[in-house]
Amino acid sequence: MHRLSFVLALIASSLLADELPWALRPVSDPLTPALDDNGWAHDPLDEFVLRKLEDAGLKPNPDAARHLLLRRVTFDLTGLSPTPAEIEAFVNDPEPFDKAYAKVVTRLLDSPRFGERWARHWLDVVRYADTAGGERPKALPMAWRYRDWVIDALNADKPYNRFVAEQVAGDLAPKATPDMQIATGFLALGANDLSMMGMPVFVMDRVHEQIDTTTRAFLGLTVGCARCHDHRGDPVKQTDYYALAGIFLSTRTWFATGDQTDSMKKRMRMSRGREVVERESLEGRQLSATLSALASSTGKEVTISRRSDKIGMMEGNGDDVLSIAQRNSAKIDIDLRTCMGADECEATHCALRERGDIELVGPLVQRGVVTIPGMPPLPPIRSNESGRLQLASWLISPQNPLTPRVLVNRVWLHLFGRGIVSSPDDFGFMGDSPTHPELLDHLASRFMQGGWSVKKLIRVIVLSRSYRMSSRGDAAKQKIDPTNKLIWRMNWKRLEAEALRDAWLQLGGQLKLERPVGTQVGLLGREATPLLGVSSPFRSIYLPVLRNGRMPEMLEVFDFPDPSQVNGKREATTSGPQALFLMNSTFMEQVAAELSSLVFRATASQRPQTAYLLALNRPPSSVEVEAAEAWIKASTVEPKKAWALFAQALLASPEFRYVR
Repeated sequence: MHRLSFVLALIASSLLADELPWALRPVSDPLTPALDDNGWAHDPLDEFVLRKLEDAGLKPNPDAARHLLLRRVTFDLTGLSPTPAEIEAFVNDPEPFDKAYAKVVTRLLDSPRFGERWARHWLDVVRYADTAGGERPKALPMAWRYRDWVIDALNADKPYNRFVAEQVAGDLAPKATPDMQIATGFLALGANDLSMMGMPVFVMDRVHEQIDTTTRAFLGLTVGCARCHDHRGDPVKQTDYYALAGIFLSTRTWFATGDQTDSMKKRMRMSRGREVVERESLEGRQLSATLSALASSTGKEVTISRRSDKIGMMEGNGDDVLSIAQRNSAKIDIDLRTCMGADECEATHCALRERGDIELVGPLVQRGVVTIPGMPPLPPIRSNESGRLQLASWLISPQNPLTPRVLVNRVWLHLFGRGIVSSPDDFGFMGDSPTHPELLDHLASRFMQGGWSVKKLIRVIVLSRSYRMSSRGDAAKQKIDPTNKLIWRMNWKRLEAEALRDAWLQLGGQLKLERPVGTQVGLLGREATPLLGVSSPFRSIYLPVLRNGRMPEMLEVFDFPDPSQVNGKREATTSGPQALFLMNSTFMEQVAAELSSLVFRATASQRPQTAYLLALNRPPSSVEVEAAEAWIKASTVEPKKAWALFAQALLASPEFRYVR
């Protein structure tokens, strides 16, 4: 029966390519187009950009000035400001420009700061938080291990296909390691209301959240919308949804809150006797105060007995089948690193729910039989398997057209401020069409041929002439292409809240580049409480992310996204509270005071140049020097305070807040 379903799925996936929506057609490797101007392009991707411009009668902007380009690429790759020494080295490098710039890009990609910057982009997508959902969200004290895994994976340039597979099924790899188990924390990060644990609605809501996040994060498809009916916005049927639901229903999720008693032996029967669903629980018995304190303060590995205490772990699922972690005890050390994530439980199919109502139970849907047109079928799933390993294989299959396209588009979005597809989380019927479809496929094909290396992809893009263009406006060009869809200039990009905060701390000399150890969420009574705040010296990626509107004001003001949702693209608003924060907050006053101390060390005649070089990464014009000196001279406060106010004005300026 399963083999027949596999054949039917294969037939469904082999419809004529021209009958499919663009996103589900096979990834092509298009030939570079013929051009009128053969001297501008530095990379084949430039040729696709230039062809569109020539067709519209446009010419690309010239290259940005060196100091502007250095600021752009440094913020884009590390989320920090270039130092005066780095500016001087690049601006005065005697090597030819291409070689000098390539050295800068290599240095930035090799920096540990790269992983911290780009991990934040990924954590937005996978709805990372250090607390669960509900009205009083519980702390997730092991979430930080997943966050650190993402940082380290990006710094090591883990191939993206492995990066994806380990998050979905790392614990099932033939040679699974503790890090691969940590990667499955992806499945436990959702805004689940853990106070509802054990109730039927919790099980199906947890499964729904995992389906929605997995398909939107990796495929750009809103499969979760098919929970109630065939999805009219994507070619996804309700049966496809429940075929995936069976996979996650056969998966046990660990949340590792450490404050609930294991109730794994309790079960309930659903689907009129045709479907068995485990009543889930939080993972394990109470974590002892000693172990919690040790894990949080030292980060040392605290090994837990596999068969006696099982502290922080779920027990076996109530029968002779032990958890995958216990069965693979020779492969995976069960300690505090593996307390949050996923493993196997009793394999089962999921019954369709009419209109998504868990009480309206319909027929069973065979686990893993997904028939989305244009997509390959999942490999066959054995009766005792959840199907997560097959799901991971399906997501990274070379015949899957969505996974590489979605990733390439996200990278382009972060570097250009706008994706080739402007709806990065929705490649379905309701999403936007690509402005440069051939460019998207060129990059996706190149990405796969290059070993799925994210660093190689980023390097290719930032070295291109398209990325190096000036952001200067042009009235004639704007009349033809007012929104810059054709990429005749670089877009201005508002720095995210984390980059703003990190750069402010960096310029004030207060930023520590060490990684804090352990969880930074404590408990005040029964409430999760952040142990680091906006004024803490660590990079923003290490600040606790708390759900239910409990983020620090500074991050919320500058559009930190809802950590309960998939967010491939952040908003960049301009609002009154931002101005009030920049002018009146104690944080800004402290940063400006520290920066002014550096400025004041220079001679009086060099202070304007020092202030501009530190804050805006460029020398001031003669007009700006005269204006600064006149303002300081006319100030009614003592000189050091006047320079602090001047420094605060620079740090609050649009030129600081935007990369151009």
